[in-house]
This record gives sequence, C-alpha cells and structure tokens, in this order.
Amino acid sequence: MIVSANRSGNWNLFIESAHTMINSHAFPIGKAWLFNRILVVKDRHQQAVSSQISV
Repeated sequence: MIVSANRSGNWNLFIESAHTMINSHAFPIGKAWLFNRILVVKDRHQQAVSSQISV
C-alpha cells in the first residue's frame, strides 16, 4: 500500500487507509496485544539478568 501510494502519488488513498486501520476496532486489540508482548519480553529479560547476577 505504501509503495503503490508513493509510486502513484495518491497520498489521499494511503492516508484514508491508515485512518481506517486506526479507527477500526481491531487496532486497539492489536495494540494491546503488542504492548503485552513487549512487557512479557521485557519481564523475561529482567528475570534472566537478575538470575545471572544472583548466580
């Protein structure tokens, strides 16, 4: 979508699709899932670091 928008110069289509994605109810769910994944990875990393320090 981004490539075709760049090539054709049709930025309105690109912006409209971006707005649709942001406004769709699936976007907050995806954002929450991504945020949870980041927290899980961060938590695991901290546990790994702390376990290395304690050993």
